[in-house]
Amino acid sequence: MARRMQRTLDVPIRQELLDYLSMVFKGKNKISHKGVPLKIDYCVYLFYLLETLEAKSFGNINYESRDIHIHSAKLRKEFHSNYNGYIQFIVDHKFLLKTAKYKVGSNTNIYQFTDVYPSSNQYMEYTIWDSTLLKKVNSNNSNKTEDARIRIKHASKIRPHLTKHFNEYLNIDYQSCLELMADMRPIQYRSNFITLFNFHEKRWEFSNNQETDNRLHTLLTRLNKKFLKHITYKNESLAEVDIKTSQPLFLFSVLNAIFSRKDYTGFYYKIQEKLGNEVIQEILKTGINTDELKRFGDVILNHDLYDYIAENLIIEQANGEYLRFEFDPVKNFKEKVHYKSMRDLTKKAVMETLYSSSKNYNSEVQQIKNLFLSVFKIVDLLKTIMKEKNSFPIFLQQIEAEVLLDEVGKHILKHKPDIVLFSKHDSLITTSADVNFLKTEMEDHLKKYLLIDKVKIEMSHWN
Repeated sequence: MARRMQRTLDVPIRQELLDYLSMVFKGKNKISHKGVPLKIDYCVYLFYLLETLEAKSFGNINYESRDIHIHSAKLRKEFHSNYNGYIQFIVDHKFLLKTAKYKVGSNTNIYQFTDVYPSSNQYMEYTIWDSTLLKKVNSNNSNKTEDARIRIKHASKIRPHLTKHFNEYLNIDYQSCLELMADMRPIQYRSNFITLFNFHEKRWEFSNNQETDNRLHTLLTRLNKKFLKHITYKNESLAEVDIKTSQPLFLFSVLNAIFSRKDYTGFYYKIQEKLGNEVIQEILKTGINTDELKRFGDVILNHDLYDYIAENLIIEQANGEYLRFEFDPVKNFKEKVHYKSMRDLTKKAVMETLYSSSKNYNSEVQQIKNLFLSVFKIVDLLKTIMKEKNSFPIFLQQIEAEVLLDEVGKHILKHKPDIVLFSKHDSLITTSADVNFLKTEMEDHLKKYLLIDKVKIEMSHWN
């Protein structure tokens, strides 16, 4: 028997915003704005959708982005054919502003909520009854659009061992998390609230793009770290095992596999699949200082890379803080950033060295390159060969994801089929009862697969 469409859908909306809409609609279900008929159900759902998009942007980068990326084709398909009339209504009421930014080659328009947007932290649940809207946003009684269901199905097919435990047994203490949010600023509050609400309501989301980082993105990866201690699975707290200095470790492992000519291993075949034989030959032709590569590996595996680099960096200091110039993608210019910790500054500088253009002449970037000249000569070679923007970082992220999530994750499942397993970037997560098993198996298999003597991993209990 076919599954019937759910008759209603509850979405969160700020009480202040709903009161405003009720005033504008004058208690009616429909109004006309600039000749365009609008329904209040659609307006409420669009505000929920916009806050969800902002939360995704806020949670996926290192700065507090307020950007809301709107894809016209998706809105037309998943919301309303005349979505622009609803967007214009929100813009005209001064709640939303289209920014001057533009993504070349994309149908994405970028908006931001204005300072006029309600800042009250009081949310209520609004029930959507409109049957036409529900057909689009509640496909197959799933609280999801059809495209979202397809993304979830795709991710679940590729990595079922990491998605199957997003079910009724995974819970979060909603009220305790809300208390932790009490002092948050408006953008922090709404971004955290929307993710928390969806988690609490078990509106699970999975996405996995094999053309980009190939990581598994879920509500768990976007959830605020402060909330993790309030998550349980079958009333048991969770624990995490993560790889320390993950990206530099995988860089060393790739170079070590190539220059040690261990071309018969599964890891080498994965590198070969990603880079191709021609690129590998270019790397071999460029060559590397073997003593330097060993030192690079030794610092990563047996010492602390960030402490080692920090000891060798010359950094401006003022009033007990450490200063460096950084590009702010929101403001679109460089500014001097203050760090209370030299280690935090070093981490940021190392990531910039790995991920930025080979033509980045920032002082700290150049100092880091000089510590491992032949290593970063190959990094810059790969950045030049991989001409598409961010291709080298994507290569490292794909290697990390496929080794940890697929190779290690499936190995663990093979040895303990009933284990509860989740992922979060460079870490695997399980119940407190199984975390010691996870740590041992993860460490042993990484060493065998990467053909290295040691892997630095860290175990942490969320509660």
